[in-house]
Amino acid sequence: MSGRARLAGASAAALASAFLLSGCSAAVVTSPAPKAADPACANAMLKTPDTVAGGSRRTTTSQGTTAYGDPARVVVSCGAETPAPTTDKCLSVDGIDWVVKEARNTGTPSHTWTATTYGREPAMQVVMDADKVPSSDVLPGLSTAAGELPQKRRCL
Repeated sequence: MSGRARLAGASAAALASAFLLSGCSAAVVTSPAPKAADPACANAMLKTPDTVAGGSRRTTTSQGTTAYGDPARVVVSCGAETPAPTTDKCLSVDGIDWVVKEARNTGTPSHTWTATTYGREPAMQVVMDADKVPSSDVLPGLSTAAGELPQKRRCL
């Protein structure tokens, strides 16, 4: 076998191995949000980045969702119910308003933050493991995608 043929065979084998190994992570089990089929969600999800907070995008089991990290540390769902006016904390990140709530998980040291776009219909919801990724690393990465959702109101 010539050197060129060996190199081509080795390259093909390496490419096939990389393809097979990239599929080793199981899909993240998610549930679709109530309005996941809204066409605006399709546009928004197409704009989600390949990485968020250092975690690579993962395959999920539901329409309108994506996840980042292995194990998943950030889960994004489009089509969530739009929050009503609230006194909960509202942050503006790159022109996108987010209602942010913290919830401690009972019996574990970790806690999660849930950020939901405010004034956009349908809403995008992001659930993150706050012990592993800070919201300041997550929300800016999703601003372009969230900006695809029609804005109706702003935080005051």
